[in-house]
Amino acid sequence: MKIILLSLSLIWGGSSFCTAQLLEASQLQKAKLYTSLEEALKNPTKVYRLNLAKMNYRSCPKEVFQLKNLQALDLSQNQIRELPREIAQLRYLQELRLDRNRLSTLPEELSQLRHLRILYLSQNFFEKLPANLFELTDLEELRIARTFIRKLPAGISQLTSLNTLDASYCLLNRLPTEDLSKLTALRKFNIYQNGMKELDKGILELRNLTHLNVGGNLLHRLPEGIGNLVNLVELNVSGNRLPGLPIEIEKFQKLKTLDASHNPITQLPVALAQLHQLKVVHLDKTHLSQLPDNLGNLKNLEILTVARAQLEELPSSLGQLSKLRLLNIEHNRLLTLPDNLMQLTTLEQLYLGYNPITELPAQIVQLKKMKRLGLNDTAIKDLPQPYHQLSYIKFIDLRGTLLDEKTQKAIKKELPNTRFDFKFRPNLRSKPVDSTSARTTPIDNPSRTPQSTPTQSE
Repeated sequence: MKIILLSLSLIWGGSSFCTAQLLEASQLQKAKLYTSLEEALKNPTKVYRLNLAKMNYRSCPKEVFQLKNLQALDLSQNQIRELPREIAQLRYLQELRLDRNRLSTLPEELSQLRHLRILYLSQNFFEKLPANLFELTDLEELRIARTFIRKLPAGISQLTSLNTLDASYCLLNRLPTEDLSKLTALRKFNIYQNGMKELDKGILELRNLTHLNVGGNLLHRLPEGIGNLVNLVELNVSGNRLPGLPIEIEKFQKLKTLDASHNPITQLPVALAQLHQLKVVHLDKTHLSQLPDNLGNLKNLEILTVARAQLEELPSSLGQLSKLRLLNIEHNRLLTLPDNLMQLTTLEQLYLGYNPITELPAQIVQLKKMKRLGLNDTAIKDLPQPYHQLSYIKFIDLRGTLLDEKTQKAIKKELPNTRFDFKFRPNLRSKPVDSTSARTTPIDNPSRTPQSTPTQSE
């Protein structure tokens, strides 16, 4: 393993010398992690990693600067208002975590940390990025989430080694097109929950992107040419104003996770089913009344959520999703379930709550891997008999259904090892949903956890 030896001092009259090892990232992670400054000061030259998070410091302890070989310093979740100029004395520092403090500026001397690769500044009071930050040309990961930054300055183009940029929950309303396009090493880009109405075309030049999160903005469309990002593995466009997804999505042949929930999408492109690497798809809180007939082509799909949409039926090809483990179709308008849904023998969680379904297909007993079944607030009056055939299910939510007390007792008797919830929930209607209406109000706190999922672990 390559180690760069940096001479610190020569011993007079001999050939021996004291050295500091600039460790590679993998080796640094294996070095001993000190969590006590007192303990670290007992042998200061051998301390490479120091974690002083959650210590309620109001300033950076000066003793830290005695650790001349320190390469990873965590000062997050303190009350620090100012980073001292002495930070430059930690010349071998590679990782610096300052998130969740009270910083609003950084010292000019920070630019002297030429080996800095990771810098966390999230949840501080920055209104702009200091210009000297862009002299850290070895920087690979920069996190500025939940700050008051309104603009990414032109100097960001100098960070040519940057592979991760998290600017989520900031006040950005546009991106610097020309300068952004120069960040060719960027792999992960997160601008979730800003005020952007459109994406600048500079983002189309980031062809090495594998993770792109533009959710929680005000986008009415994705830019023409978005298909250039052929290396995308994860794409989040949730919480925007998109009426649909572009046909260019067919070029995302490496895509494994797609989140397009919380958009007024009325129809999905047929090309979606050509993304054969997809494992996770979230389409919750959309205006979808149907899913593509060729959805069954997604042979690697493991998680599909289309809750709080307007589905009136499911495609017959759904039964071809041979790897599906979780299906959440709560809060729709479904009256029946297709028989071939019972071909999903890998299914572990099925959530059908808040649909006007009146009965379950008897073939549900074939789903032997099922662990959780959500039937809350449906028109179901009974479960398929004999009940003991459902003994493999660990939890069944039957709140707000039409099961009478006699039936409930019979079910519990034959399934003694299954947890049930029959109770009505306060402040929620207990009647089954009306198939002529669907909820369209926004969810304040979107969650992937279905309502029927119990709060306690099994």
